[in-house]
Amino acid sequence: MIVAVLASVAIPLRTASLQVAGETIARGAVQSKLSRLISSDVIVSQRLRIDSGRIYISLISMQPVPKRVEVELRESIERRTGRAVDLSVDAVASKSELADLLESLRTPVPTPPKVETLEDMQKALAAKVQAALEEIWPLKEAPLREVSLGLDPNAVALNVRYEAAADLGPIPAELLQKSLRDKLGLQNLTLNLERTPPPRGRR
Repeated sequence: MIVAVLASVAIPLRTASLQVAGETIARGAVQSKLSRLISSDVIVSQRLRIDSGRIYISLISMQPVPKRVEVELRESIERRTGRAVDLSVDAVASKSELADLLESLRTPVPTPPKVETLEDMQKALAAKVQAALEEIWPLKEAPLREVSLGLDPNAVALNVRYEAAADLGPIPAELLQKSLRDKLGLQNLTLNLERTPPPRGRR
């Protein structure tokens, strides 16, 4: 009975010892090959799991590991241990790269200047012309009814329709045109006046 009991205990112990010894040899082989092929300075994380017939290795590195190094590492460990190897290598940014990235995120991106369209420029010019015209126009004697602006490469035409019983005449029109040219800095501006008679009873 004693022999039987000792045998029942010894066999599992021997199996466990052989398994532990095999795993120790496998771990030593993995560490030896890793330190020879990949610098420990770039390894961020290393995970190792050993099953009965396979070794699972997961590495996280601060630098990309060339494919040929992965292949050599896998094959050399398989030759040394006699076990199949599943190798996974992921590259992450280094501390300096992360610092540069964080700094770039902190730096505000300058807002590009707004590009004015032709329509925007025409509206701005029309508003400026309207304001200048209202400032010098004799509103009481001849109220404005419609103002429009015509643009071409060589001239700016200001078309004004006003209400009055009689035309302003060439001299007031010339004075208005000169005043608008000076105010707006547009020496190629042409003022076109069109009179509309007032309704009956308001003459």
